[in-house]
Amino acid sequence: MSSFTVGTKAATLAGATTLVAIRPAASPSVNIGFLRHWAGQYANVTSANWSIQFGTQAATLPTLVSATPAKVNFQGAASVITGGTAAAAGTSGVNASAEGGGTVTDIWDDVMNSVNGYLRVNTPNEIEVLSVGMASCSRFGFTVAPSSLTLWNFGEAYQEM
Repeated sequence: MSSFTVGTKAATLAGATTLVAIRPAASPSVNIGFLRHWAGQYANVTSANWSIQFGTQAATLPTLVSATPAKVNFQGAASVITGGTAAAAGTSGVNASAEGGGTVTDIWDDVMNSVNGYLRVNTPNEIEVLSVGMASCSRFGFTVAPSSLTLWNFGEAYQEM
């Protein structure tokens, strides 16, 4: 199993709520298991709480900024996932400019504080797995856009299984 990260730093949010979306490839036969999710802002020192969630989105998918996965093991092979803007099969992207309006199925909901940031590290029994060839993409982001949109770092770490 190889591990990768997808994310960005110092981003100005486009106003939509999806931070990261990844959709498994139809081929080769590789599932995606999520290890870690993070988000934080360093432009605002005023404490504010925001609802954050992870789930899947089907049908009409978000419009994203292309983000190519980075290898965690520098000697490992490249990811089967490539950067893309339309949440097509086998692509990943960040910082949605439009949500697409597809059905979102929540896997978990949580709350983050702007001063503390957000980090979720999944234990082995909690790893969310998207199956090869899935018609849905993963969706990590806010339920409502935060009031402050500048200087965000966010991303996800995943394994190809």
